[in-house]
Amino acid sequence: MNYIVSLICYGLTIIGKAFVFKKMDIEMWKAFIPIYSEHILFSKVWNVRMFIYYLATSLIAYCFINISLIIGHPTLNTIFLVI
Repeated sequence: MNYIVSLICYGLTIIGKAFVFKKMDIEMWKAFIPIYSEHILFSKVWNVRMFIYYLATSLIAYCFINISLIIGHPTLNTIFLVI
């Protein structure tokens, strides 16, 4: 059940991003490519350096959360989710 809700929220987010791209005169199909759409959004609204920072911190957080799940320590998982 949680997966269905997550997929619905993700789908609505992508559709919303597609309409934002349309307003910025960017092709709507580019919103459906995960990392590329974030790059376009950051380059249009902010700058590319912030995109690299966003990508790096996301990957580091993903690694830490997976390490805590492998270790099996729920407190570490909570700490890494908060950070």
